[in-house]
Amino acid sequence: MAEFRVFIRGRVQGGQIGTFRDLGRRMTGFVREDEPGTVAYGWFVSDDGRFVTEDGYAEDAVRHTHGQRSETGFPRRVPGIARCRTCRSAG
Repeated sequence: MAEFRVFIRGRVQGGQIGTFRDLGRRMTGFVREDEPGTVAYGWFVSDDGRFVTEDGYAEDAVRHTHGQRSETGFPRRVPGIARCRTCRSAG
């Protein structure tokens, strides 16, 4: 079993930092409660809107189920509030 991690960096669009932080809190809570194969998860955003997210999974297969049952609307909402600049994976 190999751990797999994903790091995404970008910038939150103007006036959306509060929305981004709220979405991050909701997703983090959901992941802690409902995704036992996720071993690391966090959203970090500076006051000027730069952000990094970290997802860590016990194995690559767990990554494919991430957020499938989420009620946050994450996949639909992020493009409207943030721009991803880089995505890196390891593992």
